[in-house]
Amino acid sequence: MTKRAAEIDTNKSTQIRHRRCRKNIIKRSFSDATLCGVEILNLVWGLSQIASLRHKFNDSYDGCHWFVL
Repeated sequence: MTKRAAEIDTNKSTQIRHRRCRKNIIKRSFSDATLCGVEILNLVWGLSQIASLRHKFNDSYDGCHWFVL
């Protein structure tokens, strides 16, 4: 193998490595975004549950609005 051929060969393997790395980064950021979305949905659901509990509490004890979150 000539020196030039060896250089081309190493360039190709480097490009493939970079491409693989880029794919992993995209995959990782996508999974992070998904987890973040799930966290936000859980938070919203929790807040809506708290809000509905608050309404139930306020309805059952008419005039008692000290239960503020």
